[in-house]
Formats: sequence, C-alpha cells, structure tokens
Amino acid sequence: MKKYKILFLCLAGVLFLISCKSTPEEESPAPVEEPQIQENSTTEKTTEEPKQEVAPVIPEDFTEVNATLFKKTENARDLAVAADAPSLLDQAWNQTETSYKKLQSDYTGELKTTDLSDRINDMTARYQALEKAALGYAAKTRVDKLGFAAIDKKDYSVGEAAYAAVIDLYESGASGSDLKAKAEEGCSAYQAVLKNGFRSLADAERNKALTQKKAADSVKAGVAEKDVYKKAADLFKYGDSQYVTQDLEGAYGSYQEASADFTTLYESVAEKRTEAQKFIDAAKAAVSSTENYASEADTIAPIGDEPVEGIESPDAELIEQGTYADPESAVIRLDENVQVTADAEGDAAK
Repeated sequence: MKKYKILFLCLAGVLFLISCKSTPEEESPAPVEEPQIQENSTTEKTTEEPKQEVAPVIPEDFTEVNATLFKKTENARDLAVAADAPSLLDQAWNQTETSYKKLQSDYTGELKTTDLSDRINDMTARYQALEKAALGYAAKTRVDKLGFAAIDKKDYSVGEAAYAAVIDLYESGASGSDLKAKAEEGCSAYQAVLKNGFRSLADAERNKALTQKKAADSVKAGVAEKDVYKKAADLFKYGDSQYVTQDLEGAYGSYQEASADFTTLYESVAEKRTEAQKFIDAAKAAVSSTENYASEADTIAPIGDEPVEGIESPDAELIEQGTYADPESAVIRLDENVQVTADAEGDAAK
C-alpha cells in the first residue's frame, strides 16, 4: 500500500513538471485601434465654438438712384414734346405714355426703393427715339416740299429705310435702345439731305449776288448810293461766315437778300444815270445852239475885245472847283470763292 502511495506521488510530481513546461507564457493582447471619426468643420464649430448670431439682411435702397435716372426720363420726354412728337407720332406717343405712367406709379409707390434702373433707362431711350423720329419726320417733310431728294439721293434712301424700320420696331415691341438707334439714323440722313440741298441753293444764290454786285459796280453804285451799297456787301460777307460754319440755310437767305439789294441798287442808279444823261445831252444841245447864235450875232455886230457889262471874261471861274474821290476806291472787294472750314465739317458730321 505504501508502495502505491509512493508511486502515485511520483506520478503526480512528473505530471506537474510536464504541465509547467508545456504551458506557454501568456502574451499581452495588442492594442486595438479604434476607428477615427472625421468631423466636418460645421460639426467642429458646432461642438467646439459658441454659436454666432447672424444679422438680418437689409435690402439696398435705390430711391436716390431711381430719382436721378427718372430726371433724365423727364428731360427726354420734354424734348420729345418740344419736337412735336405727340402730334406727329400720336400712336407711338400714346403707347409710350401708357408705359410711362405705369413706371411713374411704381417709382413713386411700393417699388420706389427697388432697382428700377433697367425700366427707367429703357423709358428714357423710348422718349429719345420719339424726339429723333419727330425731328426726322419734320426734316423729311421739308425735303419733299423743297424737292431736295434729287440732290442727295443716297442719304434720302437711307432715311426712307430707317423710317420704315422704326415703324416695324414699334409694332414688334422692340427695346428703347433699338428704337433710338434707328430713329437717330433716319433723322441724321434726312437732315443731311436738307443741308446738301441748301448748300446747292446757297452756291447758286452766291454766284447770282456776285454777278449783281459787279453790275452795281459798273454804274458806280458805291459812289451814288454808298450806304445801300455797303449794306448789301455786309450781307454778302455775313452769308460767307454762315456758310463756313455750316449754317447753309442761313447763308442762302443772306446771299438772297444781298443779291436782291445789289439788283435794286443797280437798277436805281442806272435809271438815275440815264435821266442825268438826258439832261446832259439836252444841255449840250442848248449850248451848241447858243454857240451857233452867238457866232452869227458876232458876224452881224461884232463887239470887239472891250469888256461888256454882264458878260464875264472867258477865263473867269464861275463855279468853285471841287475835289472828287476816285470811284474805284468806293468798290468793296468780295471773295470770289468760299470754303467750309475743317472744324465746321467735323461739327456737322457729329
């Protein structure tokens, strides 16, 4: 029995030793990486920074801007009225006035602080278009009445095409800027025809005035009617100053008046000279008759060389001698040609 106890103890000791060698040492567990959660900037600000209050957005006030622009509209409207647009272009005017009153109501009402610049600028352009269209129509009427179309066919054709285009643009509801551009084109074309027409008339009347002036010089009008002669010459010179500054209609009027004055002056002085010549001829005839009678009397009853009472000596000075200026010095010289200055041509092109 004791033998078995000793054997059991030995066996238990051997098993204990084996178990100690075979059991591995426990390793410390590796640290587990926790997934990182990326937070956006909004989350960080929400969690890390205190919340800031956002000020309410105050709409911009366009009252002053609208007021400044609307004054331009009113000025354009006044110019259109002055150009007689309400009567010449009544349909387009009434249409524009309806839009103007609506804009005026919005401008002075609930929308006064909002940005109305586009609408106001468009309305300004529409009134400017009406002004130019009215001026162009008036110019066309004069051109047709004076028969200037044949003088400047090119510009007249441009004006006619622009006039028709303006009507189409109004009917299609075009913008104010498009209406304005086409109306300006037509107005400029018709006014160019007028200018060229009056240039032609002025040139012809100037030549006529020069011819009449030379006729007046031929009868010494500068001596006989000095003041009238100077007035006509001054008118002619004034016409030249108008011509070079492109006031061709004014120049035509001045040349026309000067031509009429030179013509009247020539006719008046020539008539007086004719009457005077008649008296001279009559006086010469009387002197000749007297000389013949005296010669006959001297033959019948010669009086000799003794002085006779009542009869002056042959060399006696009966009339005090006067001094007279050279008639040529009274002639006023006028330029034969006149030219438009470069500055005037540039201003006319604008």
